Amino acid sequence: MSREDPTISVVMINKNCARWIGEAIDSVLAQTYGKLELVVVDDASTDDSRDVVAGYAARDQRVVLVTSPVTLYTSGARNLGIERATGVYVSFLDADDRMLPDTLARQLAAFREARARNQRVQLICFDAYTLSEGGARVSRYMGTEFWGVVRDQDAPGWALPSTWFFPRATTARFHPAWLVAEAGPFLDRIRREGGFTYVGEPVVEYRMRMTSATLEHARNMMRAFAATDATIAAGRGWDDPITPDQVPEPRWADLATWKYGRLAKSAVVNRRPLVALGALALASAAKPGATLRKVAAELRRLVSATRRAETGRTETGRTETGRA
Repeated sequence: MSREDPTISVVMINKNCARWIGEAIDSVLAQTYGKLELVVVDDASTDDSRDVVAGYAARDQRVVLVTSPVTLYTSGARNLGIERATGVYVSFLDADDRMLPDTLARQLAAFREARARNQRVQLICFDAYTLSEGGARVSRYMGTEFWGVVRDQDAPGWALPSTWFFPRATTARFHPAWLVAEAGPFLDRIRREGGFTYVGEPVVEYRMRMTSATLEHARNMMRAFAATDATIAAGRGWDDPITPDQVPEPRWADLATWKYGRLAKSAVVNRRPLVALGALALASAAKPGATLRKVAAELRRLVSATRRAETGRTETGRTETGRA
C-alpha cells in the first residue's frame, strides 16, 4: 500500500520478537484510521524478526524499518522512533502486543476531547486487555476502579506505554539511563509541560510473558523506580537526575516479592496454576504480609471484574433480544 502523509506515527520497539511481531504489525495496518505510518525500531535483534519487518516494509510503504547495530534499550529505542516519525501524533505499541481495529481512531478522538477541556494536555493513556503468550484474551490490565472513567487530574501513571498517544511536537523524551521502568522520567516531563489524561477503555491487547520475571529484571525495575522517586523528591531536573546506578541496591525480600509476584500473575494469565501457586508461596516467604494483602486485593479485583463482565454480557443479550 502507498504511503500518504501520515497524521499518526505508530512507534514499535522490537527486540527479538519474531514469534509475535507479525501479529503486532498486522493489527496496525488493519486500523480503521488510515493516515498512519508504522516506525519499527529494531534494537539489535539477534533472531529473524528484523527480516520479518523488512518483508512488511517491502510490501507496504507505510512500514518504516529503523535498525540499530547496538542495543539502545527501550528508552533509547523509543527516542529514536520518535525522531524518525513524521506524523502529527505518536502512538506506541510493543512488538508483542496488538491494537484493536479502531485503536487509533479512538485515541485521536479522545485526545481531541481532552484538549477541548484543557489545551495544555500533552498525553493520553488508556486501559488494555491482557493476553496469554498464546494470544488468548484473559482480563483487563487496570483495576475495576479505573474502568469507564476519565481522569484529567490524578491520572494513574502506571498505564501501559503501549496505550500512550501524544503530539510528536512535545519536548518530553525518555532518559537513556533508565533501561527499564522508563515511563517515570517521561511522564514527569509531561506533567511539567501540561499533564496527561487517562481514559478507562481498553485500546490494546497486552501480552504477559513468562520470561519477563527474573531477579535481574526485578533489580533493574526497582532501582529505576527508586531513582525516579528520588529525583522528583530532590526537586532535580531531568538534565541532572539521580540515576538508577546511584541508588542503593534493593533488599532481597523486595526483589523476591516482585519477581515471584510477577511470575505468579503471568502464570495465572497463561493458565499454569502449579507455577502460579509455587511462585506465590515464594513471594509469601519473602514478605508474607505484603503478599497476602496484594493477593486479597487481586482476588477482589478479579471477582469484581468477573461480575462486571457478566453484567455486560447480560445487558447485551437483553438489548439484542429486545431488538429482535
